[in-house]
Amino acid sequence: MAHTTARDTLPAGESPAAVGGSIAADGRRRADARRRRARHRWVTLIVPPVLGVVFAEALLFLAAILDGRAQYFVRPGHWARFDSGLYLQIAAHGYTFNHCAGSQYPPGSWCGTAGWAPLYPGLVSLLGHLRLSLPVAGMVLSLLFAYLTLQAVWVLIGPAWSFSPLCCLAFAACFPGMIYSYALFPVSLLTFLAIVSLILFIRRHYVFAGLVGALCAWAFAIGPLVGVVLLVSAVLVARGRDFWRAACSGVIAFAGFGVLLLAYQRWVGHWDAYFKVQSKYGNGLHDPVTTFVMAFTGGPKARYPLQSPNSGYDHVYAQAQTAFVAALVIGLIVWTLRHRPVGRAEWVILSYTVIFWLVPLVDGPSLGRYRMEALLVPSVALCTRLPRPVQVVLVGTSAVLAVGLTSLFTKELIF
Repeated sequence: MAHTTARDTLPAGESPAAVGGSIAADGRRRADARRRRARHRWVTLIVPPVLGVVFAEALLFLAAILDGRAQYFVRPGHWARFDSGLYLQIAAHGYTFNHCAGSQYPPGSWCGTAGWAPLYPGLVSLLGHLRLSLPVAGMVLSLLFAYLTLQAVWVLIGPAWSFSPLCCLAFAACFPGMIYSYALFPVSLLTFLAIVSLILFIRRHYVFAGLVGALCAWAFAIGPLVGVVLLVSAVLVARGRDFWRAACSGVIAFAGFGVLLLAYQRWVGHWDAYFKVQSKYGNGLHDPVTTFVMAFTGGPKARYPLQSPNSGYDHVYAQAQTAFVAALVIGLIVWTLRHRPVGRAEWVILSYTVIFWLVPLVDGPSLGRYRMEALLVPSVALCTRLPRPVQVVLVGTSAVLAVGLTSLFTKELIF
């Protein structure tokens, strides 16, 4: 048998050096292709949410121009209203808790700043130690978490340079109530954390989903509802041993709320300080249908003005937004359930949407739901399967409502 060498297997007329160079060039081409694909993935992941923030800021600036307040657009005072001052007080001085004084309060009422969640003012205080003024720190944080919210929504939608994902991201950027995501409120902080918790749950990272859900309880008063969402989602999408692991995420989230109550005990000497402060507003169990209808028809004034129907609903843009959101939620429920199979992610997002829409209605007519409706932004991920004309109408309608509600906000007609 003849002995064959590497030289004998070379193509005719090619030297070993030439073949080696060809192999090296081929390797470089493959490496370049991998780098191009990686760059494309990163561009697809990062650029659209940045453009979403630009779109949102353009709408906010348009509202400022129409109101003659464009010169104040970059000043913190433009973004601070009502509860913003309470968050800044907490950031500067910590919590207060005391009996209310004055005939405008029900007898035995409690006042102070203990009725507001600590995470946002804590972060404001942290930035304040970096030589930023507290209002500027609040403005920076709200903008940062507004961007991170769009980034998380983009992951939830599924990043792609195609019409439906981009249109749904545009819808998220101008989602009803979006002014509160950029104002000095913890709305964008909670929406970011809530979406991250949902994504982790969908991907079966249950412990991390629960830990982020626990942070939600510290971010905003309605944040503990994320624990409810996780438990309901576990019932809907998990079976067998996976159910118990999924349910643990909700338990962890509720444990975070329990730790918050213990923290209130340490801060102000009352674990139930939040509930005592909020009780004077008449929040509690109400008929959600009656609450919804009163946004359009009004209702009788309460003995104590702070328990009366929210005055923000005296204005057409607030009413129009609440009607639009109701139609959106009901429409998404019907559309999702009719177009089976309903996937794991859809069940989780639908659970969040229904719970975060319904509970503020149960809480009563004094609540400004036009602010809470901004928390429903994860629902845009359910819109990717809607017909394209419907998606366009959603974006256009929401953009008009965003400008109108922002105008009400800057004029201090809503709070």
